[in-house]
Amino acid sequence: MAQAPETRYAIAREGHHLAYQVTGSGPRDILFVAEERSPIDLIWDDPLAARALGRLASIGRLILCDMRAWGSSDSVDLQDLPALQAWTDDILTVLDAAESESAAIVASSEPCLPVMLFAATNPSRVDSLALVNPFARYIRGPDTPFGMPEESAERYVQLYRETVGRGPLLDWVAPSRAGDPLFRRWYLRSERLGGGPGEASAVYRVFMRSDLLGVLPSIQAPTLLLRRRGDRHVRDGHARLIAERVPDARLVELEGDDNAWFSGDVDALFDEIEQFLTGVGRAGSGNRVLSTILFTDIVSSTERAAALGDAAWTARLEAHDEMIAAHVGAFQGRLVKTTGDGALAIFDGPARAIHCALGIARAAPALDLAVRAGLHTGEIELRGDDVGGMAVHIGARVAALAEPGQVLVSGAVPPLVSGSGLAFDPRGTHELKGVPDPWPLFAVADGRRLTE
Repeated sequence: MAQAPETRYAIAREGHHLAYQVTGSGPRDILFVAEERSPIDLIWDDPLAARALGRLASIGRLILCDMRAWGSSDSVDLQDLPALQAWTDDILTVLDAAESESAAIVASSEPCLPVMLFAATNPSRVDSLALVNPFARYIRGPDTPFGMPEESAERYVQLYRETVGRGPLLDWVAPSRAGDPLFRRWYLRSERLGGGPGEASAVYRVFMRSDLLGVLPSIQAPTLLLRRRGDRHVRDGHARLIAERVPDARLVELEGDDNAWFSGDVDALFDEIEQFLTGVGRAGSGNRVLSTILFTDIVSSTERAAALGDAAWTARLEAHDEMIAAHVGAFQGRLVKTTGDGALAIFDGPARAIHCALGIARAAPALDLAVRAGLHTGEIELRGDDVGGMAVHIGARVAALAEPGQVLVSGAVPPLVSGSGLAFDPRGTHELKGVPDPWPLFAVADGRRLTE
């Protein structure tokens, strides 16, 4: 059995401690994102899991991590957490701490969600993806008829809360090893130490409510999808849908009923992963990337300029531009350009972009201005210092429909910030000039009037 490596800590921007390990050596870096129910400080105690991870360490430098809210990483208040965005930030923090410029990423089930979002928003840091039993949207919908019905979802979360660490979940996700008393003792201990029932079910609720269907076409990395045909947790259809929508993806179906990657025919699973990782090249150039686009616009700017006069209006615009730049920088965005009476910025996290927009709308009245903002998440083209693509046009059209002091988002945004505490009010479906198909729009519910 492979020996457990030393656990280290990386420090996230907000001060959270993220547990990670590094072992092995080789021509490539491989990041393994652990599940909540099998944290890195316990996973090496299971012989099948340790042997599989040892195989990865034999073909490259293996980096393992617990993301915030489970395992040996810091606990957090999930009610205030920017959900998937926070976990994608954790991946970047761990890669930086391990001094990895890019890595192949291996994940299973729920952690595949932040991994896929990270791959779409950070293509230069991801060589390839190997995803076991992944899903992009767990809830049933028009594109996911195989998903869980909406009315059953909350009960499923409650059952998870009532059974995690107690035994029934093991029978569901790892039936082929459930009768082994040593494995059973180890697994239940891993579930309990991965996170208490309250925290574990809160994490699971975020994953269940997330929707990455719109993100999948922006994943550029070569992707291997693996599933076991009898998996009862992530049912048939989920991986197939991802394979259809990720441009360079291949699906391999294996026999067995286990959802847990360390149960069932583990060797067959890792034969596929090892062959894939040793045979793929680097990802693309990264000139296409998934981003959240923010447009802001000063309301009635022409009338205000006429009323103030040229000199006073120029001074007001300079103060406005400084305020915009300060907010974009504070929320880790990139200010692409100012547009005379507005601005265009891009972000790798939609929740940060929304909070930036809210901050700008709140700050504008102090300059005796009213600002509207619009956001959309989609794939953009990097053109030197500028950006282009249909997603940019959609963002501009959304902003044009916002009311004074309002932050308006396209329907692509809310599913990516599930669990963040942000709330949205529907604003109907709209035809956007020059954009194919109508788009549902939502106003960010800020809890106070932004124009006061």
